[in-house]
Amino acid sequence: MILSNPMFYYVTIVDCLLHIGWTRALVTLKLERRLFVFIWLLSKESINEIKRNLKYHVL
Repeated sequence: MILSNPMFYYVTIVDCLLHIGWTRALVTLKLERRLFVFIWLLSKESINEIKRNLKYHVL
């Protein structure tokens, strides 16, 4: 019988966890991508600022 098989329960639980994990991962990836783009834009600006400052210091 399928229900008496502990492996069946294990696979079902793992499958549920994986499904939850994947959906959560996809949501976090979407959020992370937005954050990453935001941080990248900020860092791009700050890198240009640093370069400008370095030019002044070197000259």
